[in-house]
Amino acid sequence: MFDPPERVPYSKISIAENDSSVHRQVARDAERKAIVLLKNEGGVLPLSPSIGKIAVIGPSADDPISLLGNYNGISSSQVTPLEGIEQQFRTTKVRYALGATYTASTYSLVPSTFLMPAEGKGRGLLVEYFDNPEFQGQPALRRAEPRGYFDMGMEDPAVIAAIGNEKYSVRWTGTLTPPTAGEYDLAVRIGRWNRTATVRLFLDDKELTFGAGPSTQMTSTQTAPGPQRSARSRVTLEGGRKYDLRVEYQQPGSGGTIQLGWIPPADAALVEAMTLVKDSDVAVVFVGLSPELEGEEMPGLNIPGFLGGDRTSLDLPEPQENLVKSAIATGKPVIVVLTGGSAISANFAAEHADALLAAWYGGEESGTAIAETLAGVNNPAGRLPVTFYKSVDQLPRFTDYDMNGRTYRYFKGDPLYTFGFGLSYSSFKYSGLSVKRTQNGAEIRATVKNTSARDGEEVVQLYIGGGSEEEAPIRSLRGFQRILLRAGESRKVSFTLGSEEIPDSSVEVSVGGGQPLEGIPHVRGTP
Repeated sequence: MFDPPERVPYSKISIAENDSSVHRQVARDAERKAIVLLKNEGGVLPLSPSIGKIAVIGPSADDPISLLGNYNGISSSQVTPLEGIEQQFRTTKVRYALGATYTASTYSLVPSTFLMPAEGKGRGLLVEYFDNPEFQGQPALRRAEPRGYFDMGMEDPAVIAAIGNEKYSVRWTGTLTPPTAGEYDLAVRIGRWNRTATVRLFLDDKELTFGAGPSTQMTSTQTAPGPQRSARSRVTLEGGRKYDLRVEYQQPGSGGTIQLGWIPPADAALVEAMTLVKDSDVAVVFVGLSPELEGEEMPGLNIPGFLGGDRTSLDLPEPQENLVKSAIATGKPVIVVLTGGSAISANFAAEHADALLAAWYGGEESGTAIAETLAGVNNPAGRLPVTFYKSVDQLPRFTDYDMNGRTYRYFKGDPLYTFGFGLSYSSFKYSGLSVKRTQNGAEIRATVKNTSARDGEEVVQLYIGGGSEEEAPIRSLRGFQRILLRAGESRKVSFTLGSEEIPDSSVEVSVGGGQPLEGIPHVRGTP
């Protein structure tokens, strides 16, 4: 039985509080705590504030869609990693190149670097919002935006005030300047639930037609993977030439989303990115997954590595793997940042990159938090909530529901990164383990010390291993505490376990910064 609204305190929160500065700070702090530092060879991180040139490349470097995952709310703005790095390193020359799309058949939003508003100033497109679906009269709102990307769910106050959320139209105008000559797939994508919406795409005032039919009437048969309907047109473009671009979106119903995407020539995109890397002091490569590749009920998705929202491989898709390898081959320092909602077998990056981080779907302030971590403003302390395997071949078949060979509790192989793993810019040491059985369970204590000159958070983890049962797990996480330790500070931590949490038989108890494995600071013993 549900409580009436007047008895639910959250029902009294004004909508004005939504997307407030306080809420954005919460989102920023959440991502700061979630980022996992997996590798930091030679202390390449944090980056020096005096660094001269940073190359930011990869499909998730400037993609607001990849910040939010699935089943998410939409804020009025999302800070991409590129935008966060530009803000954090203000005196550094930060340059961007796509380098590769997520997969060979997956579109990326057309970057603002190749777009210019119709008025010819800055980057992006001129956008006109009309309070009717026929572009009648003067636009109710007219402004420049960085890319062809709109979601009514963002509830942008300016847009809502101008046109409401139903029976409206939007027009984007400007110029598109391809970086190189070749064949481009241009795509327009609208939410698959918005059956009433239509979209048209013009290049040099010529309306493009799409492989599945005219762009003016996308039908439900023109479905795309994920929550989108899309249609594409393959066009041959000249590098460096400015093309007049116009996108017209009409929504006689309510809500609505639209994206202007493309797949540039793969070889040219890679060359452009490598040229940038070679002329930079460090490259930050953003690769991984997007909510349009992994999710629930994606019947139209059937490409290498992905099937219907599930993953058939844990590897990085080939275009992204090639991007990582090419960047590392330049000899410049390379930092790889993984985005997505699940484990990735980033074997080459783990072995050869100078630094590797997992940033997940970090939310609206993801770019800010990532940039602060790269700069050392945020000292990372996140821990992996799943095991990162070297390959899907290390696991039993998906249709086999037996837990044997799965998860850190039963997996006996050699993973890429273990559950609970994560590094810091600080270092920690454990000592003084005390395990005392009580009438109701056990009391466990240990001392942890920050042995570095940098303040940092440590995630102290308690594991119990062994047991008399035939199918007893290798070990199980029984508790954790995230604590802040100043440089040189020591602190005692304690855990209390109930009798059902610690077997009567001989077991091993460990307290440390991860599982009791070589290279991970910990203490262990038996009660």
